[in-house]
Amino acid sequence: MKPYIRIALLAAPFFLSSCGTDELPPQVLTPNMSSATSEQKQAKVEPAPYVYRGDSRRDPFIALNIESSSSRGGASSEEVVIPRLDALSLKGIIDDGKAMTAIISGGGITYILREHSLYDNRQRLVRGVSGAISKDSVVLMGADRVTKELKLRKK
Repeated sequence: MKPYIRIALLAAPFFLSSCGTDELPPQVLTPNMSSATSEQKQAKVEPAPYVYRGDSRRDPFIALNIESSSSRGGASSEEVVIPRLDALSLKGIIDDGKAMTAIISGGGITYILREHSLYDNRQRLVRGVSGAISKDSVVLMGADRVTKELKLRKK
């Protein structure tokens, strides 16, 4: 028999006996280690709440093919665009028990009607337009006393 085969056959029992079982020896805990683990369980660190910092970014719910007035360069960033009342549509009414809020869109901009005042998508007051919210409709009044009633679309 060749010598390297003879060495392999003689060494095989030693290699197989050195392989242990899946049992692990019990861990020995010192009093300091057990108190440290109980302190770690008691002092849970809560993650910080998420803060959204995308206020200056575009509204993700507006279609990309609609140009806003700021992208055309015609209006400055602080100028509030007064919407045409006939171009607006009522998207929803929110009633939280304390106050009613209406979501209105038109011309690529989302408006919020809250407490008889109309705000644009950057929370700026749209001067000259006011309104009243009822259960399923909104009545808007423009600067020239023109009124327009917007109703929720029934499905």
